[in-house]
Amino acid sequence: LIAQDAPQVVAKAKTTKSPSTLKRLLAQAEKTLAQANAAEQKIAAELTHAGSDHTALARISANLASAQTKVAAAEETWIALAAEAEAQGLDTQ
Repeated sequence: LIAQDAPQVVAKAKTTKSPSTLKRLLAQAEKTLAQANAAEQKIAAELTHAGSDHTALARISANLASAQTKVAAAEETWIALAAEAEAQGLDTQ
């Protein structure tokens, strides 16, 4: 294989976000996380009130699992943005 026949691999430069963009994205991530947590808590409360209705328990449990996945994703997004902001020396609080 000759080098000129090999596919060219171009490294994509990692772009950094501006401080204002990071602050805006962090605020959005915090709002999304708060909403996801509120939804999770609401569903968890429904679970406690479902009693022994197995059909309702199964449906609510599935909804709770979905809500927990959304919370985890929102947390990961916030953590990544906070780490980027911290790397730029921004205050994340």
